Amino acid sequence: MERVILFATVVLSFLVIVLGAKIKLPTIVDWKPCISEDGKMNETQVGKIKQIRFYGNCTERCQFKINTSIEFEFDFDPGEDTDNLAPEMSGLLGPIEIPFPGMRASVCDSVFTAEGESCPLKKGKFYTYRRAVPIKDEYPPVFVDIKWKLITDKKHTSICFIVKSQIIE
Repeated sequence: MERVILFATVVLSFLVIVLGAKIKLPTIVDWKPCISEDGKMNETQVGKIKQIRFYGNCTERCQFKINTSIEFEFDFDPGEDTDNLAPEMSGLLGPIEIPFPGMRASVCDSVFTAEGESCPLKKGKFYTYRRAVPIKDEYPPVFVDIKWKLITDKKHTSICFIVKSQIIE
């Protein structure tokens, strides 16, 4: 019996080491709310962010390697009933905001509740949005803050946040 327990312990330890090296786990990241042009918090935001998680090296700044993808997810309440949310992503280089090209028109295929519900989204219910965005080889290595926004079908900002990041070679 002791040999069986010892064998099981060794096998489980091996699996944890091997699988742990293969499985990417998300990191809860620090973020800040979007700021309006007059330097005040964006008061038009109707939703709430619960938690933001990125996959990869996220300590002081999230580091994203060229020719890979930014993989992230976040939990949020849209703040109002909406049939759809439109994503907007941009890079902030100091005072310059550069829109990220090629965003989808809808997040409905990437948003879900614990029960598997998606669009339409309901106020007061928390959803998880999961996405991967490619970092193309034409992007230069640079310190850049990522601004992520979701817009309701009434053109209100549901949520908006900024995460410190860096594109690396």
